[in-house]
Amino acid sequence: MDLLIVLGVVLLGILLLVGEFLILPGATVLAIAGSVVTMVGIYLGYSRLGTEAGHMVLVGALLMMVITFFLGLKSLRSKKVSLAYELEGHVNEVDTTHDDGFFVGAIGEAYGDIRPVGKARIGDKIYEVYSMDGYLENGASIVVDSIEGSKIFVKAT
Repeated sequence: MDLLIVLGVVLLGILLLVGEFLILPGATVLAIAGSVVTMVGIYLGYSRLGTEAGHMVLVGALLMMVITFFLGLKSLRSKKVSLAYELEGHVNEVDTTHDDGFFVGAIGEAYGDIRPVGKARIGDKIYEVYSMDGYLENGASIVVDSIEGSKIFVKAT
């Protein structure tokens, strides 16, 4: 009976550690709880089963931790869990590697009210724009007045 209690406590600790690695990474509460429960299981192994069995419980718990650690690393490297691409943009920086098809003087129309910030369709894309003329109604014809960084300034035509 003591052996089942010890193994159950150690397995519970290992499951809490697996939960930390795979289910809630960074939550540290599960890692701390798993570590404490596993240590309690090892202590119970020494106190209830004797030194020799305690050594076996300790080695077994360490082996299970190492195995679950490497299995966790393997699963985190899989495409289902990890990020498959990297974002390369920066805040307030315009990507100039491709042509969006508009320029200063391009004609478009307000896509919703612009008061003084809103959206406009320029070409076949919709952009956030800033009005130089204040309030512009939905569907108003606009022209690109200037482009400063990532901000597109428009005015009514």
